[in-house]
Amino acid sequence: MNLIIKEHILSMLYEMALTIGSHDRLQPLLKNALKSFLYYTEAGCGLIFSNEKILFDPNKIDASKEIEFTLNIAIGDHRIISLAGMPFKLPARVMKKQCAKKDLDLIEKKLRITDKKYKDIINLEIPGMGVLILLFREKINSAEKLHEIFRPVMANLAKSMQLCINNESFLNRLISEREEAQTALFHEKERAVTALGSISDGVITTDTRNIVTYINPVAQALCLTETPIKIYYTLISEIFRPIQGKTGKKILPVAEACVKEGRQLEFTENIYLKNNKKRIPIECFASPMHDKDKKIIGAVIVIRDVSKARSLMRELSWMASHDFLTGLVNRKEFEKRLEDLLNYAKKTNTSHGLLYLDLDQFKLVNDSLGHSAGDDLLKKLTSILYNGLDRVHTIARLGGDEFGILLVDKNLNELQEMALHLTQLVKKFRFQWNNKTFEIGVSIGIVEINKESPELSMLLGIADMACYAAKSGGRNGYHVSSKKDKISEESLKEFEIVSKVKRAIENNEFRLFCQPIVPVNIENNGSKHYEILLRMKNEDIGAVEIVSAAEKHGLMPEIDKWVIQNTFKEYSKMGRGAKFSINISGSTLNHENLAGFIRNSVKEFNVNPEDFCFEITETNAVQNLSRTRYLINELKLLGFEFSLDDFGSGISSFTYLKNLPVDYLKIDGSFVVEMLHNPIDYAVVKAVKSIGEALGIKVIAEYAQSKKIIDKLREIGVDYIQGNAISEPFSIESIL
Repeated sequence: MNLIIKEHILSMLYEMALTIGSHDRLQPLLKNALKSFLYYTEAGCGLIFSNEKILFDPNKIDASKEIEFTLNIAIGDHRIISLAGMPFKLPARVMKKQCAKKDLDLIEKKLRITDKKYKDIINLEIPGMGVLILLFREKINSAEKLHEIFRPVMANLAKSMQLCINNESFLNRLISEREEAQTALFHEKERAVTALGSISDGVITTDTRNIVTYINPVAQALCLTETPIKIYYTLISEIFRPIQGKTGKKILPVAEACVKEGRQLEFTENIYLKNNKKRIPIECFASPMHDKDKKIIGAVIVIRDVSKARSLMRELSWMASHDFLTGLVNRKEFEKRLEDLLNYAKKTNTSHGLLYLDLDQFKLVNDSLGHSAGDDLLKKLTSILYNGLDRVHTIARLGGDEFGILLVDKNLNELQEMALHLTQLVKKFRFQWNNKTFEIGVSIGIVEINKESPELSMLLGIADMACYAAKSGGRNGYHVSSKKDKISEESLKEFEIVSKVKRAIENNEFRLFCQPIVPVNIENNGSKHYEILLRMKNEDIGAVEIVSAAEKHGLMPEIDKWVIQNTFKEYSKMGRGAKFSINISGSTLNHENLAGFIRNSVKEFNVNPEDFCFEITETNAVQNLSRTRYLINELKLLGFEFSLDDFGSGISSFTYLKNLPVDYLKIDGSFVVEMLHNPIDYAVVKAVKSIGEALGIKVIAEYAQSKKIIDKLREIGVDYIQGNAISEPFSIESIL
């Protein structure tokens, strides 16, 4: 039977070789012709092995010796096709035409064929190619059977070869297409391998039997596997063993579950890999792979090392709850712990303590030696306070030189003992800087936490007031708050206002109101010059109370900046045509980069500075003369105007006007209100008008509360008036 095949196939191949006359051109032609042949045959599969070292004289090779072959072409089921290009070792007798049936098992074993469906085998040596091995699904027991199988095949093979011989361009195109396809496939594979090898995630692919078919370097490092050539075709469970963080138990087989359920699986919480006895936190994602018919052919496992991300999360969490300078708990975290302790005390009827500490002489060190010295002092005192407490207690830096301490399960006597202990520790401390020595003290307010304690904000306010009482009592001591504590009761309302103001700043709960400033000879509301006033949403708190509390507790710079930006924002909605006067407090005036903040806000909201006037009170201007002069000169270059507010309250300051290039003088309203009944107030109003006229500065009279006052102001000759007799304040949205 082998002779019959040789007569039909080898003779045609020989004639082709003679016709083309070149082995270089023969081999691609043979590959295409044999590929056509194998496609049309009813044989189970066809394989071509090559080994150039033995092609020319295979008879000299020892038949029992194993030789490595390369599988060039494979036609058959997908398991065999996938082996194309792979090396195999087979006995040399295959090349010597001695391949017998007993070699069928060997070949099937080499090719990982497990179903034993091939019943017969025929091998042919093809010049320039190697050995063609045909595996048949049925026994070939007659020449008639062979002819029946190969008759249509030979006809197609002959036609294919004749076409190749007659049309060399067709041959070249076939060769070119095949080479291009191989090159494209190679490049695509290289891109995929390079990409998977470059990403930061580990990637493993498996087939439906959970055997690894690919693993990238990151996955190898995470799983501590060997080189890829050694780990391919091993079970994924042998190299990838994720465990639960709490129990250490293995989780379900990821790849197997993904293939079985046919859906993506995610494992993102409390999953670890063991690596050199160290547990690495990971996230794992498994997705099924499909072929063109949407049949599942395996799974892709993506492994992400999240140790750095979790470390960063822990760091960010720590930073959010701790003070950067001292490393202590910050105010936000302290209030959270205080609230938890307060709830616990009420639930269990137990007693605990809150200490509110304020350093004495810190401002002297910070102002005279600079912020570096102040920071160093805070860090050293933090160490003293921290070492003076048990670790079960909480100490926090609440801001500036203020500290808070929570003492758990302590009665009032124990709280006083602890406060005394801390004051003595601080008193013994001497701070040295540049050969200078400072003695530091601490004032402590004590509040007992029990089931009768008020809510959180009230409790902190009481502690703050107790600390203030300790300072008033001579410093470096403590004061215990009680229900009879008059200082706490008097100051509690102010602290409530401060808490509401802070909340309004954080939650944007302020509202802008306007009051017109009109020429004295116009009594209607046709003016488009307004002073900006501040109100709080849903709170019955006056502007005077807001400003007083905010000034005392250092909140005015934040409030003033909020007003400036939101006034600019509202102005940008309405366009030009209105002028707004905005108040700047004394504490804001001392802010180093106020001019820069205003310049940036002008750019952000695209406003025209000529439509704005900043009001500075006379007292603040005189107390901060150099800062006021600098600010006015800087902002006037942009086009802003300035008004000196509450003018007249300090008559001795008239001489300073020569150094302050303001555009308006605003008479203190207390003089305007009483000018009809008090000759001195009337004289002050006239004097301010005269000074303004002499200096060429416009004069505004506020608090014009009645028509009679307006008439008197018109008589004096002031330029502008403002007050409820002209218009009550109204929301800025009303102008839009």
